[in-house]
Amino acid sequence: MATTVSIIIPTKNEEKYLARCLESILGNNFPQERLTIAICDGHSKDHTLAIAQQYREKYDCIKIISNLKQTTAYAINTGIEETQSDIVIIMWAHCFIAEDFIENSVNFLDQHPDISCVG
Repeated sequence: MATTVSIIIPTKNEEKYLARCLESILGNNFPQERLTIAICDGHSKDHTLAIAQQYREKYDCIKIISNLKQTTAYAINTGIEETQSDIVIIMWAHCFIAEDFIENSVNFLDQHPDISCVG
């Protein structure tokens, strides 16, 4: 069975950064049919949610999850519960990743089953 990956992105008022973050994930060489991007929004007061919704309309791999408690821990835990993938990557909206980051992380974990975390 092919490995699935979820990327959990806690957000709150990240309109300046979210698009670049998502573009870096979507530009990865990892197959989108095995990828879930969970944007866990903590009731942003800027355009973060609108940007997330624009991307969700274009890409089936994107989910928007409400971070009801508006805490990072709740966002991460809710994202993990609602995505159910083999591997979870926690990523902040200010970040962007190299085009081979996901594939390299999956390959490293597959080659080293005694390791449970890479970065």
